Amino acid sequence: MESSWTPQPDEAATALGDARRSQEGLAARLRLPGLFFGSIAVAVATQLATTAVGLAVGTTWSHLVLAAGLLVFCAVAVVQLTRFRNLNGVWIAGLAHRAVLGTATTASLSYTAALAGAVWAGHLDLWWLTAVCSAAGGIGYALGGRRWFSAYRGDPVAHSRAQSRWQLLAFATLAAAGVVLLLAAA
Repeated sequence: MESSWTPQPDEAATALGDARRSQEGLAARLRLPGLFFGSIAVAVATQLATTAVGLAVGTTWSHLVLAAGLLVFCAVAVVQLTRFRNLNGVWIAGLAHRAVLGTATTASLSYTAALAGAVWAGHLDLWWLTAVCSAAGGIGYALGGRRWFSAYRGDPVAHSRAQSRWQLLAFATLAAAGVVLLLAAA
């Protein structure tokens, strides 16, 4: 049997206010597992360096190195997101996309610049510069994720939306086009 009760506007506003305060309280209590962003920084730096090797060297072994770097990043991402869930008992919208997968603006920009620099340095056989670009990219990526998490804790409603599927598809298409261009230039 369906209920015919409809809340009054003031009751609905009170319920929405209670829900918002509850979400803000939860966001304020969220904790990150130890070395959450530190391990993300190392994984991203590793992935950037191995991608530069894979694209600059262009041999079978270098492509295996590239694949290994991707696996390292994926493993760290899964482990850290699982640790976050176990520590807090919840998933939060946007954490995986924005902080871990790097769709937050600062993370995306630092990753893109570091990848370009690392690959360019690799093509010039300046492997020390590849390492520097990769490390800087990992640090910038992690700082971008930390910045997003801090903003989320301050205003979870405004920062709780994950990327839309269309935006993620657009990012993936641009990334794939960039890889194709890099491989064509190699």
